[in-house]
Amino acid sequence: MKNFLIIGTIVGIFFYNTSSGTASSNTEKGSCEKGGVYSKQFNCDYVYNKATYDVYYWRYLNSDKSERQVGTTVGLSACRDTAIYAHRNANRQMNQDLEWSERMYVCMLTKDGRNLEKHRY
Repeated sequence: MKNFLIIGTIVGIFFYNTSSGTASSNTEKGSCEKGGVYSKQFNCDYVYNKATYDVYYWRYLNSDKSERQVGTTVGLSACRDTAIYAHRNANRQMNQDLEWSERMYVCMLTKDGRNLEKHRY
């Protein structure tokens, strides 16, 4: 009986967390089309189109020493584009042809001089 209660509790928590009315479902990809919330503090329109981001790029994924800030942009799409430009520019300058990886950049949402959240497009 004790095992049944434990399993029942786990199943109940799982269904509660995956139901459409919880905060966790509002952060899933695709919730923006339904007017959802993308992050803990900001709505989708702000995160995708209005937020300011510092763009960080890693030339070599296995080395923290290759991290550098390559720009500041508005909107997630522009942040990714800035990172791709930095990657292509580094390839050209170093006469290399390293493949692009979506893990090579991060967009740090900034507001009022503070770093708040990390995002990728």
